[in-house]
Amino acid sequence: MLIRIRAKFVADIEIHSETENLKIRDITFETLEFSGKVSNCFFTNTGGHTELDTDLNLQACRRRSRMILETKRLTLRPWRESDAKDLFRYASHPDVGPTAGWAVHTSVENSRTVISNILSVPESYAVVLKETGQPVGSVALMIGKLSNIGLPDTEGEIGFWIGVPYWGQGLIPEAVRELMLHGFEDLKLEKLWCGYFDGNDKSKRAQEKCGFRYHHTKENVPCALKGILRTTHFTCISKEAWLLQDHGKCVW
Repeated sequence: MLIRIRAKFVADIEIHSETENLKIRDITFETLEFSGKVSNCFFTNTGGHTELDTDLNLQACRRRSRMILETKRLTLRPWRESDAKDLFRYASHPDVGPTAGWAVHTSVENSRTVISNILSVPESYAVVLKETGQPVGSVALMIGKLSNIGLPDTEGEIGFWIGVPYWGQGLIPEAVRELMLHGFEDLKLEKLWCGYFDGNDKSKRAQEKCGFRYHHTKENVPCALKGILRTTHFTCISKEAWLLQDHGKCVW
């Protein structure tokens, strides 16, 4: 019998069979094949394509995201505590956080705490420039109850930001399109949502470039800034509409 996991991601793998156990910890690989009658398979990822022989006695298969996504210019990977200095460099700018609804970072240690307590969750990615290997922004996919807007498990909400020096270069639309591809194809989501606070025209344009369309407006929405209420405009795109855009590639 054969189990085949094909993707490019970082994963912890445990496969238990009648004859041997296979454990692979925290590695990146393209294809893993294992032969034998499998009783249990545990692996931590949410992406790529998983192929299981239909005759396998598979009792359990659990997933958590540690995936690596790639575009022409970017690598989207999980945040690391060692990214704190780079995160602080961009998240300390007054034009970034407050516009997105969170407080300016005050120190490298503050950024390290944010990585540990907020950014180290499933489907949260550092936006890393391939050219430098350094993170310059963040994108995240919050599915179902993890979203800020109370979505069903078949839908997700995308959030994003990027450092001021990289505004206007199309990097966030590039990252968001890859996350949309991951959400619709790998995670089998049916609809994706975004939102922007009133006056945040940059976020609005980035969402429009990726095919998101206005859905509704909600006033007096709380955010991470204590005591601040905002007017939020929500956009969304269905999988059907996304498929009409040549699998997430913008046509205009």
